[in-house]
Amino acid sequence: MGKEIARFNIKPTFTKVDITFSDSKSFDTYLDNLDIQANRMEKNEYESNDPGSLYSGSFGTGLSSIFVGNKAYRNYIVKRYIENDYLGVIDAYLEYKEKFTGGIYENEVRFLYASALLNSGSTDKGLQILKTLSESDSGNFRDYAQDIIFNYYEKTGKTNKILEFGKEINTFTQYGLFAYTKALYEKNSYAEILNILSDYRDYLDNNTSLMEYKIASMYFLGQMDKLSKTEPFSEISRYFITDALIKTGNYKKAREILNAFDSDNRYFDYFSFKLAILNNNLNEASFYLEKINNPKDKLSLFFFYLSENFPGIKSEVLDIFQFNSPTNRDYLNYYKGLYFLQNKNYREAAKHFEKVVFQRNLVTNSYFYKGLCYSEWDSSRSKHFFIRYLNTGKDKEKLDITRFMLAQFYFFEKDYTKVKVLLEQCNINPCRSLEAEILLEQSDFENALKIVKNIDSDKANFVKASANYNLKNYNEALTYLDKIKKPYPGKNLLKMLTYYKLEQFDKGMSIFEENKNNKEFLDRTVRQLFLANQYLLVINILNQMESLEPSHLLIKAKALYSLKKYDESETIYQNFLSKNKYIYDSIEGLISINKARGVTRDFLENGFNWLNKYSFNDESSIALNFSQTAFNSGNTDLGIKYLNYFFNNYPNASDAKEAYKIRADFFYEQKKFRECAMDVNSAIERFGESGDLLLQKAKCIRNSAPEEALSIYRDLKNSRQYGNIAKRNIIFLSDNVTEVEQLSLEFKDKNRNLYLKGIEKVLSNVGIENLDEKEDYVYQLVNSGIKEFAVAGDYFIAALDYNQKKYEEAATKLMRVYYLHENSDYAVKSLKLALKAFEKLNDKNNAEKVKNILDKKEE
Repeated sequence: MGKEIARFNIKPTFTKVDITFSDSKSFDTYLDNLDIQANRMEKNEYESNDPGSLYSGSFGTGLSSIFVGNKAYRNYIVKRYIENDYLGVIDAYLEYKEKFTGGIYENEVRFLYASALLNSGSTDKGLQILKTLSESDSGNFRDYAQDIIFNYYEKTGKTNKILEFGKEINTFTQYGLFAYTKALYEKNSYAEILNILSDYRDYLDNNTSLMEYKIASMYFLGQMDKLSKTEPFSEISRYFITDALIKTGNYKKAREILNAFDSDNRYFDYFSFKLAILNNNLNEASFYLEKINNPKDKLSLFFFYLSENFPGIKSEVLDIFQFNSPTNRDYLNYYKGLYFLQNKNYREAAKHFEKVVFQRNLVTNSYFYKGLCYSEWDSSRSKHFFIRYLNTGKDKEKLDITRFMLAQFYFFEKDYTKVKVLLEQCNINPCRSLEAEILLEQSDFENALKIVKNIDSDKANFVKASANYNLKNYNEALTYLDKIKKPYPGKNLLKMLTYYKLEQFDKGMSIFEENKNNKEFLDRTVRQLFLANQYLLVINILNQMESLEPSHLLIKAKALYSLKKYDESETIYQNFLSKNKYIYDSIEGLISINKARGVTRDFLENGFNWLNKYSFNDESSIALNFSQTAFNSGNTDLGIKYLNYFFNNYPNASDAKEAYKIRADFFYEQKKFRECAMDVNSAIERFGESGDLLLQKAKCIRNSAPEEALSIYRDLKNSRQYGNIAKRNIIFLSDNVTEVEQLSLEFKDKNRNLYLKGIEKVLSNVGIENLDEKEDYVYQLVNSGIKEFAVAGDYFIAALDYNQKKYEEAATKLMRVYYLHENSDYAVKSLKLALKAFEKLNDKNNAEKVKNILDKKEE
């Protein structure tokens, strides 16, 4: 705020100087000399229309060339010029110009001719000749031409032409330098004035006018220290030097110069006000201000006070300024508005900004400040003024802040489309931080961190902390929270929660104790501690509270349950039911307590009373919970009754799919596979072929239609959620050795038992004649350390011997498998392969024994 002061270039009237040239122009001196010279001329040198006619004839012509010469023609032109007979000059020059070529009068008569053209209206031609003369190497007429050109442009007010011509000059005449300097001053080209005057110190020593322009230029370039060391040499210089002394703090010297002012000098009061206000003498300043009538000077003093004191301005000083002009009153109201805004008196500030109506620039900027003011209590009005500034404002910084403020409003309204448009055009860090906040809101924590990565502000650090907290980088979150040194909304709450996540409960509780009267701190503390299984701590906190809100009592009931204090927990839930509060949570809690104690049939039957008595959200979920609880506790009839109640009362409930699955599971357990499949198909018809339903369908039909079940599992094997379950079932159902082997290998490092089961199946299906190719699998089974698979490994080692025609070794190992693991699946397999081995050995005795054993087993 306050940057506007520098942008309003209100110059005091003493700086608008009208400095006149103090010396004679060189061409004026020349004209004066011409006038004197003309009076001394012989009449015959100028009175005849044709100077040569006095000596006409054969004799005369010869004399004219001797006696008349070029001087008579020159004098003739001079006299015509002195008598302002410019047309006569033009005619004579055109008639006799050849006589002057190469002579001593050539430049002079060309100068007079060009001047006559200029004075008779042929300005372009006259100026062109004069410019050519001014570019000559040397000579008086070079300087005369320069002077007359500058003089013509100055009289006709052609400042830009003076500047153009001045840039072409190599060496200025004294008057030419003055005219060029004056034009530069009018264009505020102060640095260029000082630069060019530095090359003409001799002119400065002799010309007060040029020195005054130098003094004024130093003033506007802020060279106050240099200026304050300069002694006044004219009235104009006295004003600039006095102000420089005031600006540099040399009040004593300024007062000495002021005392030398004439008693009626109007700038005495002007500078006296400055000295008074700088000395904090409000009464004296007010006295001098009242005597100043020029509104521009009064406005200049107003800005002087502001520039010296802003933002630490005082309302009592502003009050001494009174302006008759409505436009000047705009300035006063505008800065009074800034004063009250700076002091956070937003309503008073808005009142003054509303009074700004004439100055367009001030009106536009007032939209911005009114937007800030009204943002404190009227967001709709605030948005209105920010939008107006966005459409009319020019200041880049204010426009960015405006976009930021509007983006915040739309952010709180969740109008993210408008927020995005505003932030795309905003280039300040707060906009980037707000953009990151939106990403936080959308749970895009990684990108939120990227946006504020290189921003070091409280908001950015809070965003970093929040994002890291949600990404579970709790130590990182704590680091950024510690970087926020000033009070910041949400900082202590997030820090407390971070300590809880880090299980530094003592530090978190320390912050809670400082803020325990804040409901959000209490809510979040008991919730986080409950989630962290700090049930006893939760109960201790709640027991210290004078009165508990229902939400806190609910958490207390859940904490008591977790501590197995079922009676106290049940009392709270029953109390809720009696008051018709938290019906869903209370019944859920009572179901959990009943499960922990042992489910009773009376409790299950009472559930119907609750469902009929109370009306609450998620009734269907409670009915399903009772159904599942009934099935799990062996009360199958009540489980079915609850399912029927569900379908009768909540047929369109969102959890109807779950009800179908529960009933399908019941039918599966009862080996009613057809009914199981029918329920799943009904669910699929209603809810689509979701992975969970397809898995259940495959389960229902795997006995009656194993190939169809296998097809379902194969369709689901690439599912992210259900793929592993599908692959497991494929391993058990498929007879495709390659498929089973590939899937088994996927579980080698994830599920060792499933892997071993898979390679066991591969060995069983590959055929004894191909076992050599899978020998490595055999030894993995043997070395598994798991009896079930070790037995299988022993069988396949014996089978390897058989395959290699080591029938005796094979038979011995196979009989050992039978005798050691008679009840295993491999007992009969071992006997059958041993019989073949004995037959290969032609060992009829042992073959007969094995056959008898097999016959008995088959009986």
